[in-house]
Amino acid sequence: MDASKFVEDLIISAREHKASDIHLTVGSPPVFRIHGQLTSIEKFSDAIISNRTILSMLDARQEEQLNSGEDLDFVSEIESGDRQRFNVYRQMGILACAIRMIETTVRSFAELR
Repeated sequence: MDASKFVEDLIISAREHKASDIHLTVGSPPVFRIHGQLTSIEKFSDAIISNRTILSMLDARQEEQLNSGEDLDFVSEIESGDRQRFNVYRQMGILACAIRMIETTVRSFAELR
């Protein structure tokens, strides 16, 4: 499976599991944040994130910025119209990414409780 398709599959699965975030770190399997708890998902338990996985989300300019030491923040939309906010950074020299699911509807205060 190509890296960008894998990332889209992660996003779709995160939304199905009602995850707020996906955490990707090179050398580790992906982790979802569900109801505030970091959770491994069986479907992806054998998947180990590579540099290629994270870099597949970037265009050439963004990759250049990352390589110059900058962290990246951007929004992307998948085919279904769902939007996500990406934060790509290096943690102790290791490439990582946090993906925040952006809800399509604004919930009331009562619904947020």
